[in-house]
Amino acid sequence: MTPSHPSWRFHATCCLCYTLACLAWNYWAGRDQSWDQLNYHLYVALAWWQNRLPDELFAASAQGYLNPLPHLPFFAAWSTGWHSLAIASLMAVLHSINLWLLHFIGLQLIPGQDRLQRLMLVGGVLLGGLTPAFLIEVGGSLTDVVVSIPALASLLCLGIWLKGRDSAQVPYAHPWTYLHLSGLLAGLSMGLKPSGLVFAAAMALAGILLAGRRHAWGCAWRSIVSGLAGFLLGGGTHAWMLWKHFGNPVFPLFNATFRSPWFPPVNLVADRFRPASLMDALRYPLDLVSATAKVGFEGIASDVRPIALIGLLLGAVAVTIWRTWRHQQTDARQHPITWLPALTLIAFTPAWLYTSGNTRYALPALMVIGPLIGQCAHYLSRRAPLIPMLALGLILSAQSATTFTLNTTRLDAKSWSPKWFDLELPAILRQQPAYYLSLQTQPYAFLATALPRESRMTNLVGQNTLDPAGLLWQQVQQEKAYRKLSWRSLYAVPMIINQGGVPLSAIDAQDSLLSEYGLKSDRKDCTWIVIDGSTAPPLTWTTPAPGDQYVSEPERAVVLSCPLESAAPLDSAEAERRNSIDARMDQWEKNCPRLFQPAYSSSVQHETERRRNYIGSETILSESGGKLFARTFSGNPLIPLENKQGHRLLKGCPEQLRAN
Repeated sequence: MTPSHPSWRFHATCCLCYTLACLAWNYWAGRDQSWDQLNYHLYVALAWWQNRLPDELFAASAQGYLNPLPHLPFFAAWSTGWHSLAIASLMAVLHSINLWLLHFIGLQLIPGQDRLQRLMLVGGVLLGGLTPAFLIEVGGSLTDVVVSIPALASLLCLGIWLKGRDSAQVPYAHPWTYLHLSGLLAGLSMGLKPSGLVFAAAMALAGILLAGRRHAWGCAWRSIVSGLAGFLLGGGTHAWMLWKHFGNPVFPLFNATFRSPWFPPVNLVADRFRPASLMDALRYPLDLVSATAKVGFEGIASDVRPIALIGLLLGAVAVTIWRTWRHQQTDARQHPITWLPALTLIAFTPAWLYTSGNTRYALPALMVIGPLIGQCAHYLSRRAPLIPMLALGLILSAQSATTFTLNTTRLDAKSWSPKWFDLELPAILRQQPAYYLSLQTQPYAFLATALPRESRMTNLVGQNTLDPAGLLWQQVQQEKAYRKLSWRSLYAVPMIINQGGVPLSAIDAQDSLLSEYGLKSDRKDCTWIVIDGSTAPPLTWTTPAPGDQYVSEPERAVVLSCPLESAAPLDSAEAERRNSIDARMDQWEKNCPRLFQPAYSSSVQHETERRRNYIGSETILSESGGKLFARTFSGNPLIPLENKQGHRLLKGCPEQLRAN
């Protein structure tokens, strides 16, 4: 039977099935209500829509200044007010475009001329769809799965250009059309989210190497120019706004370079997932399989595909050597297009591990592993279809079983509900505008969508705690006075008593945080906002009694809100005590810059503890009872640094923090 290329009906049927698979998965995984969504996903789109920037400062901490464009699809779907499942389904359909593109990228590797090839093609796409980061994001508000669409489209266009650059059989408007389109799409992905830079650069390098001497230079400069045009299209307007008002086009990132006065002169770098050594980087594919290592993602995201691909590549090398020794025909002289995804992945991996190691930022590259596995499996045998079918089937079964039984589908999954947020907002908050000060790492900036449009907010105490004597806090005070707004707090109640009460002690804890800024609660008008709580019993104020139990992770989040008023100045003894503690922390910050970054972090006063949070290294310096401690964000290990007399208990830096 003469091999033939698959018809358009085959492709249309496959793409429809990919979309249906995404819809089914989204329904099974549940409604995503991630930390990022409550913090900044909706806020950045709302701030763009209502033109709240640049006047509203750090409402969602540093994330509030990210490019809003990739957040607009979810914001538009959420704004319909439809059932939460309908909103998520709309997003799942959009996200399924990744699989459509992966299908046609796979078609460049496996032509689909017979049933075995088509099976390898579809199986490879399904394996790409089983990428843990992709499944975690489908139907939700995370943007990596949106930014990956132009990135994969760019890889597809680059492959089309490589295939037809010397052929008149491919209908071009111009010989360089698809290369220009590839660069434009790659630049667009970078403009929408800077993490796309690594994949775009790796793809460009692979394209230049495969273009041949005749086209290498033209490929290089055209990729750069078209990529720059795409970058300006995707992020130019937002970058110009940040440059114009803050003197930093990627504010507040890379501020050690741009030196904007609105942020400390530091570069924010998240080391959470970066391999600590070369050996860790080499072991990374094995660690991805582990359920306990949690490399690349906060939860369990076990991925057997990278190590399986390495095994198949070794098998393909062995098969090539065997065929050469037996004087059989090999596939060594394949068209350069068949090497493009593999070469891109090879160039991408070390750069990605060095810059972040976050699997969400590697989504396009990790998805391409699927078609590469299909390509390698098909290469293993021409005469015995059972061998490639077994190879692909075993990997597909292993990753599927891991996905449905082990991996974290959503870190913060909720059941489907008529509204995306089941929000109880008191009438006074809906009706009276105010300037809200959020007092925790999670600012709950999404509440701006429910509060009066005239309201404003800032994350006073959180990832980027405002310096009480700094420019930002001064500007916030001026903006509040200009808009003639009153202060109100947003403070997440740390523990909900299981009897259904909000502890009155939460107000004391809130006032401790506010004391640094000369404010205190007006207790007679305190109220609270309940998230996902309409089906639960009403909450009441209560005082903890002996034997009461606390719920550390309640089903419903409760955010305390009080009107604020001026507090009496700190007495001289208390001010001196705080200054003395800060001086001790300054010394540790100076001596151990790798463990306590970014520098210049401001201290926060809790009821029994003074603390500094270092978001870059995810570590904490704290003082309690005169003793100084260090710990990670997770709380372990707790390492004593100084005793009550201020004597050091360690000769050097607490390196075990980095090891954990």
